[in-house]
Amino acid sequence: MIDQLFVAFGGQVCQFDYEGAELESLLTFLFSKMVVPDVGDNQLCARYRIRSEENSWCLFGEGMSKQTFDHINTLGSFLSGDVLFRLIEQNEGHLAIHAGLVSRRGKSLLIPAESGSGKTSVTAWLTSMGWCYHTDELVLIDLQHGDHHAFSRPLNVKAKGLIAIQELVDNQIVSADSRRVARQAAGISMILPSIFSRNKPVEEQQSIPPIGTIIFPKYSTAEPPHLSRLSAAAAGLELMRSNVIARNLPGHGFRDVANLVKKTPAYSLRYSHFKDLAPLFSEIFCEW
Repeated sequence: MIDQLFVAFGGQVCQFDYEGAELESLLTFLFSKMVVPDVGDNQLCARYRIRSEENSWCLFGEGMSKQTFDHINTLGSFLSGDVLFRLIEQNEGHLAIHAGLVSRRGKSLLIPAESGSGKTSVTAWLTSMGWCYHTDELVLIDLQHGDHHAFSRPLNVKAKGLIAIQELVDNQIVSADSRRVARQAAGISMILPSIFSRNKPVEEQQSIPPIGTIIFPKYSTAEPPHLSRLSAAAAGLELMRSNVIARNLPGHGFRDVANLVKKTPAYSLRYSHFKDLAPLFSEIFCEW
């Protein structure tokens, strides 16, 4: 029997046709917060067909050749990136920012950065401190209507960041829950944010609050930890580096980026360890 699952984001939807509880478990692990009952008012942008063949997993889709994966988690790692690309490929109404996003007390903190800058680590640490997790990967910002959408996947932690991240994780919980909370594939650990906030109060957010602050992180052992306020011009240049699918927007989205940084305080963060973060963050979030 063929089952179906629909994942929606930013007005687009991907459809999955699959068989079996193991694939359902994987898709739920990856996309649970974005699952919808059907296409609805969204535009269908991709349809995936997945099946098992002997000791492998095969993926078919419109516009792609058959792909074969020797492990289900490797398939999951591929889908995590490919589905996001297809969901935002035709985006024209939002800024699409490569960033983490957490929130607390009615405000959101946007954490844009290039891959390898420590964005996911900072996002995980804030989640462990009781902030509400939304994403570690991508945020759609609609400045005209004031709404935001987060691609709410599990945190994707690269091998070099896993040792640091493990300081925030109860390894006994991970071992007990196994694949329900964490999966590993091709140098990436996919970890549900819930394990960073176990036994810590987390403020629930029914919708994503307005962005109150922007922080550009950079993991570095070559300089002392510091947090410095950026001018709107400097923040705008930094944010444009994380503005993906900019070619679809008028002026590559520069006007919307400029409007955002004009009204939102932005900071440059340098750190080498989680212990650096609490004193630095207390400087700007003491009233949050």
